[in-house]
Amino acid sequence: MKVVFQDYLDWGNKPHAERELGLRMENAARAIGVESLFTADIGKIEKFKPDIVFPLHHFTPKLFDAYTVGCMWNPIDYILEATKEEKFTPLENIKSYDAFAVSSTKVKDFLDVLGFKSPFKRDLYTIYPSSMSSECNPVSEFKKIAYIGSNWQLDRHRDLFLNSNKIAVYGPHDKWTYVIEGSDNYYGEVPFGSDHVRNVYRENGIGLCFHGEKHLKDNIPNMRIFEMASAGIVVFADKLPFIEEAFGDSVKYIDISKDTKTIIEQIDYEYNWVLENKSKAREMASNANKIFNEKFTLEKQLKDIFHSYKKGVSDVNREQSNKSVEIIVRTDGNRGRLKETVQSFSDQTHKNIIVKFVYWGNDKEKFENRLEEIVPKNLKYQILEMKGRKDRSYNLYHGIRTSEADFVAICDDDDVLFKNHVSSLVEMLEQDKELAVAYSGVIMDEMTKKGSRRELFFFHDFIDFESKSYITSNSYLIRRRSLPYQIFSNEIPNISTGEDRMLLDLIHFNGGKFSFSEKATSVFFRDSIHSDNIRSDIKEWERNRPSYIAFLNKSALEKNYLSRDDKGKKEKKENVGKAGIVKKIMGKLIPFRVRRFILLLVKQLVESSKKV
Repeated sequence: MKVVFQDYLDWGNKPHAERELGLRMENAARAIGVESLFTADIGKIEKFKPDIVFPLHHFTPKLFDAYTVGCMWNPIDYILEATKEEKFTPLENIKSYDAFAVSSTKVKDFLDVLGFKSPFKRDLYTIYPSSMSSECNPVSEFKKIAYIGSNWQLDRHRDLFLNSNKIAVYGPHDKWTYVIEGSDNYYGEVPFGSDHVRNVYRENGIGLCFHGEKHLKDNIPNMRIFEMASAGIVVFADKLPFIEEAFGDSVKYIDISKDTKTIIEQIDYEYNWVLENKSKAREMASNANKIFNEKFTLEKQLKDIFHSYKKGVSDVNREQSNKSVEIIVRTDGNRGRLKETVQSFSDQTHKNIIVKFVYWGNDKEKFENRLEEIVPKNLKYQILEMKGRKDRSYNLYHGIRTSEADFVAICDDDDVLFKNHVSSLVEMLEQDKELAVAYSGVIMDEMTKKGSRRELFFFHDFIDFESKSYITSNSYLIRRRSLPYQIFSNEIPNISTGEDRMLLDLIHFNGGKFSFSEKATSVFFRDSIHSDNIRSDIKEWERNRPSYIAFLNKSALEKNYLSRDDKGKKEKKENVGKAGIVKKIMGKLIPFRVRRFILLLVKQLVESSKKV
């Protein structure tokens, strides 16, 4: 087993709790014999090929073909506030996870009502932002009350840290300037990793564990209680219900609902008690350390998750259906990522797959030889050679027209599918026999000057064919009997972009039902160093749109049409209203002023035809 603890990329090397925690989790996993890596580097993670990924913050979605356990250690209000700012999409990120690691029943309840629509079960684990096991001897002396924090909420307990002469503040220099300038209570930064934090606590003998208002509201413990208990020191903590329940009278409690003066008086009283009752204080610290080692070490918590994963992995990867699936791949055989693309087909947990390569290159023999080299023996495939017309749209629809499988998929020769992509979509189509299209979210892998970067893309319910509801060509599976009649009865236009969208447009116009898996199971790649694919696609779309619209209009204006069933038989005829369909089509694709002009023109033509 290989495990990654994924840091949030945009934070880099800036001091943050998740970094310290990630390093501890990496060491804890290694301590129990699991190969592990802590990093935010996309390239390193991809090369590492993990079985499990733990994103340590909800700012990071599922990005890899691995069982992804989202660490839900932040208060619910933080998630909702970030959503309102629209700077991040944490709700979409959270929905992309395969499982959750939580430390509060409030967060469990939040996940229960989040509104998951997909039929797929998401595993739930209890795990705390803890520390590695440490059976410590009692500290020899009690000096100061150590408080270690990054202080990202700059003014929290400001007067306390300025005015209490019992507290020793540790943390980033730039976050504690008011303490540095206003008192003698600042004691410097604590390096990440190793035993630096534990050593600071043991040097002082007492630690201060306070929580923010939102952590208290959701009963979410921070790292400090576990750090201090692992260090074997006396803990001064606020009255977080979790701490009171888990550690009981092995901790000294401070009521932080009081004013600053009263809080300082409480701290002074408990500090003096420790100095006057050193033996009892050491006994308290020893009890807290014992509780920690019995229940809350990272080794124990991770071992439970890994055991559960191993036990259930066969169920996760089990074959759900034996229905046939055909994947259509247009290629000239020259893409460098073709081998990776083909391997992702072979790795699918759904095994009844045949790949149809629609070949438009000029050396079929060379292409055949390459396929013999790169296609795994377990993968069935066919080659459909294009002669004469070789444009992208014709290649696609020629491949679709020849399909015979129960379900049809499209994948470009430089895209990749996650192992459960096909099986998850097949399961949805099997559960709902009226469903025409099942689709997943997609991940964009972007090569920049700073290296590879991944982002969750188009992760949403289908509404309509607006930009926000875009569905990428490698993310969907179509029931073959739902393929639109128009592509069999009409000449396919020569368009270089939007040809796959046209297919979905037609299915939608024909009344086809769409459903979102709420999973991220496909990847497309973008090179921002040499070209801007998205912008070029927009320009191409503007150039190709007239042909696209003309084809849709022609298809929609046909008086009668035939729906294709599994056997390609003619099953039903329906009348299509001319003006209504045209209005629906153009309303989604053309600006209002242009749309109004075209509608008036069409109306005049219809009226003229009636007169004739």
